[in-house]
Amino acid sequence: MKVTVFGGSRPDEAGYQQALQLGRLLGQAGYAVLTGGYIGTMEAVSRGAAEAGGHVIGVTCEDIEQWRKVNPNRWVK
Repeated sequence: MKVTVFGGSRPDEAGYQQALQLGRLLGQAGYAVLTGGYIGTMEAVSRGAAEAGGHVIGVTCEDIEQWRKVNPNRWVK
């Protein structure tokens, strides 16, 4: 099974911590997560799942990376 998550938050916001916990729970339960692959909520879910041993898929786009000067988060496989 896969779960897809998109969203935005900053590391100092409650939503980031909630997304991190969600990712951990999904990873521990054996789910693969699919995120937007970049920062914020998508990073938190990716990180939580990866740290719990889950598989993380990131949907990324060269156009976004050129426009925003952002790279995929390090937890995307």
